[in-house]
Amino acid sequence: MLPTSFWMWQETTSISPYSHTMVAALILGMGLPTTATYIIVVVLLAPAIVTAGPSIPLIAAHLFIFYFGIVADDTPPVGVAAYAAAGVANSDPFKTCIEGFKLDFRIIILPFIYVFSSQLLLINTTVWEVLLISGMDILGMFALSVAQAGYFLVKANVIDPLAMLAAAIFLIRPGLYTDLIGLSAFGLVFL
Repeated sequence: MLPTSFWMWQETTSISPYSHTMVAALILGMGLPTTATYIIVVVLLAPAIVTAGPSIPLIAAHLFIFYFGIVADDTPPVGVAAYAAAGVANSDPFKTCIEGFKLDFRIIILPFIYVFSSQLLLINTTVWEVLLISGMDILGMFALSVAQAGYFLVKANVIDPLAMLAAAIFLIRPGLYTDLIGLSAFGLVFL
């Protein structure tokens, strides 16, 4: 019953279906081995993503859902991967889980890139498009990391992380105007 009521709730809110799928995959993937995670999240969540955005390639939907199902292994309170890493590092498991999740959050934008720009998956694209979109996406992920860390060469002031967050949001969405806005926000940090 969870998926049915979950998707009915989604229709009544203005939040993106991708964010709902992200939360559902994080919950469903907690504490499961990789293969079981993939099977469960794809069976329950892939149909909803594909119907939410019919222009999304099936492989992009699978990668999006699978990414968050796997990140659930490093998400508190379960954090199976963090407990294994804490044993190797001889550290506190919960602190390791929190630090791992902070690092995961820096690249949380990656699955959204697959959904928004399927050219990175080499579907109906040219070499020039792949190079351009890859460059903008890498710059966007870097901007998100700087925004979260609050540090870029020197400690950032109040405006720099906000400009970098705006740059990250605009750079991951392919398009001439979004790229120009994102590059402008990125350049604002250097002024």
